[in-house]
Amino acid sequence: MLKNHGVRAAISADDAGGVDLALQAQGVRVLVPEGDVSKARRLLQTEPSSGRDPNRFQRLIIRFLGGSAKG
Repeated sequence: MLKNHGVRAAISADDAGGVDLALQAQGVRVLVPEGDVSKARRLLQTEPSSGRDPNRFQRLIIRFLGGSAKG
């Protein structure tokens, strides 16, 4: 989404080199150039979400991590 708005971005995630994507349930880092930080934050705060509810597995992970999940 950031790239679509002209912001260079990269993701840093502890997911065992892409082998275990479930490790991303705790979050990922979004890396942007220093000059684009305010624009990226603004976009991330105002961009509408996908509108999709979490699936069954995602709800389980959310509950496991102490959050609450609809559905």
